[in-house]
Amino acid sequence: MQKKDSKLNLVKKDRTSCSHKNLLRNREHIVCKDCGLILSEDITILKDNFPYSSELEKQQRIYEYRIKKLDKAALQDPIIKLKYDKIKKLGKWYKDSKTNFARQKSEIDLLKNHNIHIGSVQFESIKKKYLTYLKNFKKPFQNMILIFFAIIWDEIKDLTNIRIERYIEICNEIGHKINKKMLNNALIKVSTIKVKKKKDKDNVLKSIKKEKKQLKLELEKKLKEQIKFLFNREINRIPYHLVNYYIESEEKFENMKIQMQLLAFKVLKLIPYKFINSVNIKAFTAGFIYYIAQISSFKKIFTQKIIADEEVSDFSATTIRKQFNYIKQFLGEPTVILL
Repeated sequence: MQKKDSKLNLVKKDRTSCSHKNLLRNREHIVCKDCGLILSEDITILKDNFPYSSELEKQQRIYEYRIKKLDKAALQDPIIKLKYDKIKKLGKWYKDSKTNFARQKSEIDLLKNHNIHIGSVQFESIKKKYLTYLKNFKKPFQNMILIFFAIIWDEIKDLTNIRIERYIEICNEIGHKINKKMLNNALIKVSTIKVKKKKDKDNVLKSIKKEKKQLKLELEKKLKEQIKFLFNREINRIPYHLVNYYIESEEKFENMKIQMQLLAFKVLKLIPYKFINSVNIKAFTAGFIYYIAQISSFKKIFTQKIIADEEVSDFSATTIRKQFNYIKQFLGEPTVILL
């Protein structure tokens, strides 16, 4: 046993004293011919012992130089520079995703410059909610910038006189492209912050569905109120002299308008929200007036030509016809609609 130990000690001494200069490549490994030690493929060994290592290093330097040169040339292009800055900005947001709130603070300062008041108490609340969401609810590849602005709106909406539309405009002005639909979806996700434990996930999902349904009803109500307002405004723009050939008196003409409005409000209740949530409301209303005219007994008076008149509408007869055909897709022909 002592002889074996002495031999092992000699081999160890030989290996430690060996300079490993006489190397041999054996498949995936590098082996020292002198001491038999198997060496891993280390760049330092390649550099010191192989004649072609200098060539590899040269190629690496050339490659790095070319990349730097191409990057420098590309950044001179304003379009690529804009994209590069956006990626750089997103990179900073990603680095701040755990504990650092510096980047988010600078965005809050920009909002303050647009007359959005965010006090110290609100700031701390926004910071706490944002970091809590990152820790417990963030999903891979999620747009945290959108979540951040949703948290801010959720915090200030009851304490400011700024409308959500203006808030979205300000966000776009400071360089973040968001719209009302995106912000509303983010607000639903932000509501999960109120739940501290992940084991309450089922309750969270139920509450999210409930809030989403409630939000949808509120949005539908607001949208249909807007359509009602535009319908009344557009129909009252129609001057009497355009229809005086068909109607005896102006008083009778005004009564017709009232009947049209009452009929429109009934039909509007039949329209599902999904068909009007992403349309141009003003153009849709112009087509809707023509559709209501076809249901009523006044279709010979409220013609497409009169509705598209420059005194009445900002849209052409083609646009009105297009919207009319769109409404027919989900309500059917105006002659067969049941109220």
